[in-house]
Amino acid sequence: AIEIDFHKGIVEDQNWFALHCSLEHIFSPRICFARLEAPTNFGPSLNFVRFILLKETKSAFEITRTFGTLLANPELRNELLNANNEYEFVSAICEKAKNIENEEEIEEKELKKETKTDLVE
Repeated sequence: AIEIDFHKGIVEDQNWFALHCSLEHIFSPRICFARLEAPTNFGPSLNFVRFILLKETKSAFEITRTFGTLLANPELRNELLNANNEYEFVSAICEKAKNIENEEEIEEKELKKETKTDLVE
């Protein structure tokens, strides 16, 4: 469910959350991605959580933000809910990440093209 508060300009999606952390007994980078069997209440704005991401590395914030971007996509979350096994789950994430990367490259090329055109004029 998406909750929109037009007065505060807040959009909340209660299906997932990401945590970044430092754990003293884990020495190599780890990602824990969980799909919960049923929606779970984690507090006032997290009533129907289905996905939890826990990321531990030196750059935990950046990687957590990346996964946050991925999970913000409702189509991807639907694919993850319907994944039948780990391979399908991971493949859906990788495919979406690749699509986002390609879209960003196209936008960057178009921006460079527009900048060149503006400089010539």
